[in-house]
Amino acid sequence: MGVLHEFWKKTSKKLFSQLSEENLEQKRLRRKYTGPNYTLNKILEISSPGILNELADHPNPVTRAVVARNPNTPAEVLVKLSTDDDVPVRVAVAAHKNTPRNIIVGYLMDEREDNLVQLNAVKYHGDLTTDERRKML
Repeated sequence: MGVLHEFWKKTSKKLFSQLSEENLEQKRLRRKYTGPNYTLNKILEISSPGILNELADHPNPVTRAVVARNPNTPAEVLVKLSTDDDVPVRVAVAAHKNTPRNIIVGYLMDEREDNLVQLNAVKYHGDLTTDERRKML
């Protein structure tokens, strides 16, 4: 009985260990492909201007910020997001290549604008003309 008991003990530990590892891997994959990060990363892949425009009105500011980071977001949607109440959304708008020039200059000229928004405006749109720089003074 002792040998059979030891065999079962070793086998069951090994079996449970393998099952636990598989469960952990399955849980990790499930989180990766169904969690909030997956959904937000999928927004970065959307290329439809209509869907991006709808998502720009989403109640969650994180979703709106991801829309502003999407490389396919058209200028019209970025204009709408440029006045968002949440700073991270405006930070993403300021960094976007499709953001119209007048929005960037507006961010830089507004003394009340958050510093991170202004920093991204300069960092990603540093090719301001002399006239635009004078307006900021």
